[in-house]
Amino acid sequence: MLLTVLGCEAQKPDVERLNRGAVAVATDGGVFISWRFLSTDEAQTYFRILRDGKEIPAAQKLSSVTNFLDVNGTKNSNYKIVTLDAQGQAVETVAIDSVWSSAMLRIALDVPESHTTIDGRKSFYTPNDCSVGDVDGDGEYEIIVKF
Repeated sequence: MLLTVLGCEAQKPDVERLNRGAVAVATDGGVFISWRFLSTDEAQTYFRILRDGKEIPAAQKLSSVTNFLDVNGTKNSNYKIVTLDAQGQAVETVAIDSVWSSAMLRIALDVPESHTTIDGRKSFYTPNDCSVGDVDGDGEYEIIVKF
């Protein structure tokens, strides 16, 4: 018996094309920095972290983690995460805009106006559940809130 399969190629699943999602958060012990390892990264991808334009010696060639605690960092520090390939060549540099002063980030909600129903009752909207996804394809998650 001869079985022929045509057009049967391994297909990669559709995935979001996210950015590194890099954040820095001030803590009692310094500044905690976190970023994403992407599905497109090679297994031998390494990272370096720069604070205020200078490489942090303890953060050279990070390979098995995507976070780092900079014990000498402050809320005024500026950070860059440099992604290196297996040959040590820089392939991407991501700047972190600012250090968060809290482990949570407050976001403003665009709450729909209350209204009066046909039978005269007042109806209010309150946030309920939420999900995240890169809705517009810019590499950053949007937060979708159910009201």
